[in-house]
Amino acid sequence: MAVNLVMYDADNVVTTNTALAKKYIYTVTFMKRINSTSFTSYQVIPVGSISSTVTVMPPYGASGTPSSKPLSGSFVIKCPDPTGKVFKTRSLLYNKDPQEI
Repeated sequence: MAVNLVMYDADNVVTTNTALAKKYIYTVTFMKRINSTSFTSYQVIPVGSISSTVTVMPPYGASGTPSSKPLSGSFVIKCPDPTGKVFKTRSLLYNKDPQEI
């Protein structure tokens, strides 16, 4: 998962100064493609007495972006050693975690 923050000042201009920031937009990107919705509900928990407006764009629907089609099939990893001899893995399914290779 990657999280990107862009802050805007009172004039809606991008800023890196937290003292001037009036609006924060976080973009959360999941790095692994999935077959299903990444979330179906969310909860906003206010901290302290700060008043905020929070908008969450759903992953699906009119304002959301669906996950791209997941990978499928299998693949092979090839690694040459310093002498040039190539070693390769057996055929791996697309959804294997690194510890399973």
